[in-house]
Amino acid sequence: MEVYLIRHTTPKVAKGICYGQTDLNLAESYREEFAQVKRLLPSSFDAVYSSPLKRCSQLAHHLSEDILFAEELKEVNFGLWEMKEWSGINSKELNKWMDDFVHVRPPEGESLIDLLSRTLNFWETLISQKYQQVAICAHAGPIRCILGEVLGVPPQKLFGIGQSYGGVSMVSVKFGQPQVEYINRV
Repeated sequence: MEVYLIRHTTPKVAKGICYGQTDLNLAESYREEFAQVKRLLPSSFDAVYSSPLKRCSQLAHHLSEDILFAEELKEVNFGLWEMKEWSGINSKELNKWMDDFVHVRPPEGESLIDLLSRTLNFWETLISQKYQQVAICAHAGPIRCILGEVLGVPPQKLFGIGQSYGGVSMVSVKFGQPQVEYINRV
C-alpha cells in the first residue's frame, strides 16, 4: 500500500497566531499551491481520508467525491490558546508547556501524547486495510506523528520533521510494515 500524507495548503491566518483545531479557511494562494501538490500525486486513490477541518477537507474534495472524514486526523487542540498571538499567551503557562509539550496540555487542550494516541490509533487501523493507494489530507501534527512512528523518531523530536504547507510524503506499507520511501516537499 502507498499512503500519501498531504498537508493542507497555506491557511488564511496572520503569522504568530496559535491555531490548531480552529476551522480556518485557506489563503487566496490555494489554487496555485494545490496545482503544485497535484503534480506529486497519483491520478486516483482507493480511499481518501481527511481531517474534517476546512483546510483539509477542501483539498480532499479535489481528490475524490467519497471522503472518509476522521476526527483522529485533526490538528492538536490548543484549547484556550486557540487564535491568540503566541506572544500574548501567559508566559508561565507557555513556558511550562514548552518545557514538556509531550506531556503538558495547554489549558483545555491536548498534549502531544494525546495527539499521538489518537493519530496512531487511526494509523494502525489504516495499515491493516487492503488498499493499494490512499491519500490522507491532514495537518502537520498528525503527519509528524505518523512519520515519527514509521521513522522511529521519539515524541520530543517530532517537530524536527519538516512539514511545509502543501507538502507530500509517501509511506509504503508492505506486509504490514511501513517504510518511508520518499518525502517530497513543494
